[in-house]
Amino acid sequence: MRRLLLTLGLLFIVGPCWAQGIGGQSGFGGKGGFGGGGVGNPIAFVQVNSSTTFCDANFSTANCTYSINNTAGNTGFLVLLSVGTSSQVTISDTNSNTWNLVLTCTETNQNLFLYEAVNINAGANTVHIAAPASRFRGFASEYSGLGATAALDQSGCNQGSSATATVTAGGATTQPNELVIGWFWAAGPLTVGAGYTQRANDGTIAIYEDNTVSSTGTYTATATLGFGAYSAMIATLK
Repeated sequence: MRRLLLTLGLLFIVGPCWAQGIGGQSGFGGKGGFGGGGVGNPIAFVQVNSSTTFCDANFSTANCTYSINNTAGNTGFLVLLSVGTSSQVTISDTNSNTWNLVLTCTETNQNLFLYEAVNINAGANTVHIAAPASRFRGFASEYSGLGATAALDQSGCNQGSSATATVTAGGATTQPNELVIGWFWAAGPLTVGAGYTQRANDGTIAIYEDNTVSSTGTYTATATLGFGAYSAMIATLK
């Protein structure tokens, strides 16, 4: 049984940080339940809405349009950063999928969020972000092989100011053969970390990368930044 290790790094502002796993433990916790791809259905990256431009809901709405049709049964993810402390955001899409909040990291000047839509419907799709009280920016992605449920396993947040942005999961994964996704936001341009493949990079403050692993362990994702502070979120999903 394979699963997705979703590592999400968001880099932006230094400040105190804590995470709340929705439906799971406080701190760097997780959502209860087990999912994962079945035998013969390896977890794989399908697409991201854009390789260079994030969705930007600036006190209004934004659309993240997938470049190709979604495949029935796949899993969608949406990673968001709110500039400011507001958490007033509504997520929907044009293909009648349900988007659930699975993880929040609360920091001094912004919140970090992870949403997912499991067992998605087939067809063309645009994800809507409605943010009337703040500015939300992020990327929408799609993965195959996770099955009908994609449960949050391990998670963590990190922030700092150094040449290398680093985020580590709060505990060891429980199964091998996972996909590690790194998501980073910073006060300057970012470069993909060693051993990872770049999936999206806006060229100024955000990078999205992934890597496939084949053994259990506590995983770390990194990215190189030229200057400034960063914040980071990591989540493992199975």
